[in-house]
Amino acid sequence: MVEAKDAGPKIGGFVVASLAFGQVLVSLDASVVNVALPSIQNELGSTSGQMQIIVVAYMIALAGLILPISAFSDRVGRKPIYLFGALLFVAGSALCGISWDTWILIAARAIQGVGAACLMGLALAILTDSVDRSRVPGVVAMWTTVTIAAGAAGPFVGGLLVTGLGWRSVFFINVPLALFVFLVAARALPNDRKHAEGKAGFGAGILLAAALAAMTLGLTAAERAPWLSAEVLVPLVLAVIVFIVFVVQQRRSTSPMIQWGMLKKSPLPVTLGLLVLLSLALAGALYQMSLFTQNVLGFTAALAGTVTLSASIAMAFITPFAGKIQGVMGAAVPVLVGMIVAAVGLQVLARLAPDSSTWLVVVGLFIMGVGLAVSIPIVQSVAMQQSTPQTAGAISGSLGLASQVAGILGITFIGSLTTRVALDQWAAGGGDSSLDSLVGVGDVKDITAQAGDAAGQLAALSYSSGVDVAFTVAAVLTVIAGIIGLIALPKRPIKPSIDVPAMGPEA
Repeated sequence: MVEAKDAGPKIGGFVVASLAFGQVLVSLDASVVNVALPSIQNELGSTSGQMQIIVVAYMIALAGLILPISAFSDRVGRKPIYLFGALLFVAGSALCGISWDTWILIAARAIQGVGAACLMGLALAILTDSVDRSRVPGVVAMWTTVTIAAGAAGPFVGGLLVTGLGWRSVFFINVPLALFVFLVAARALPNDRKHAEGKAGFGAGILLAAALAAMTLGLTAAERAPWLSAEVLVPLVLAVIVFIVFVVQQRRSTSPMIQWGMLKKSPLPVTLGLLVLLSLALAGALYQMSLFTQNVLGFTAALAGTVTLSASIAMAFITPFAGKIQGVMGAAVPVLVGMIVAAVGLQVLARLAPDSSTWLVVVGLFIMGVGLAVSIPIVQSVAMQQSTPQTAGAISGSLGLASQVAGILGITFIGSLTTRVALDQWAAGGGDSSLDSLVGVGDVKDITAQAGDAAGQLAALSYSSGVDVAFTVAAVLTVIAGIIGLIALPKRPIKPSIDVPAMGPEA
């Protein structure tokens, strides 16, 4: 039986709300920019490669620094680092909003990512350090509701803002909201103590970010080049080399940002792996939905964002019950059931065609959302239940890192797979290779305008084939993850061993 930890300083509901609000900003900005890309391209003249960098610069900065920042906060206190992150997020958002050049926007997005690493990496640690371990599932369930629902709502919010106020409003709206988070946190967060000793170097984070950047370049190149070509292999091999250097550096470091002993503690490695698979499926699905619904089904940006709310609604209603389900049934069986349900939703989406109805999209995303709403919070709570005040920051950061890496993989891998299948179908149907770049994103409207109705219909069918294959692969990976969870996750609920006053959603 796992011993319950002593609860740290209690924090009020208003502070919990402000921390959750900060998490909303971080999660929204990971996906909200997608629907703004066409407007950004028109005004700043960005190339297709630069457009991809605009999206992943935020994610790579967040993924590369979330662990060292979390470990650093364990050594100096979490409150000052959280406040610094809020201010950095304000500065990055403002610079995004006034950007006059694509590279300025890319740099600003990276600054946003650094600030987001502070906010995302520390908020969950602050919360879980304030409650008894037996209450962690309820806290994590609430937190996962906020995180996933906000990320899923990104395209919807972005579509409304871009349509009504222009693409710059997507970033400017963050400024007053992040300032509000800063002011509330500065006034109400407890002045916590140091939780660990030693130094937390940032060189390892830079190595990790470099490895992720190289991996992204390689996977993106696979859309248009053979997998064994130098264009694909060189960045992927470089990513592996840099990652090996990162691991060696960490193993030799006296103050590593990754606590290797912690990673050996079952079932933490399993929970991180499962979270990667689940988040990969979610990120890839929502990204493809944004492109498919607008470019193939002809939805407006606002309508395309609206249909993704079906997943958010499912998560908002189901996730709060995940902690109670875990408290009764343990983790293994609910995670398996949830992943199977998510796989069913992905298979519904794999049936999409150019003439599919809006309801098929809504139903598929809703079913997927129900499954993930059960699985993800339970997987996260299992990890956080292994934490102590000394390791809560590192484990919280590890969960954030796993989610970000999965987001990068979901967008690049599933996107690359979709494009490759679509181009193969396009070529097999006799399509004009000069239109490959448009086929790769399913831009049926422009293809029809340039090459006629027959070419437009072939492009729509080709891109639909790519989306179908991508969702089928995601469904298979999700089922595999469920089987692993059944084998490796706890079969019984964790019971409190000491009497601690209740707090959180279950109180």
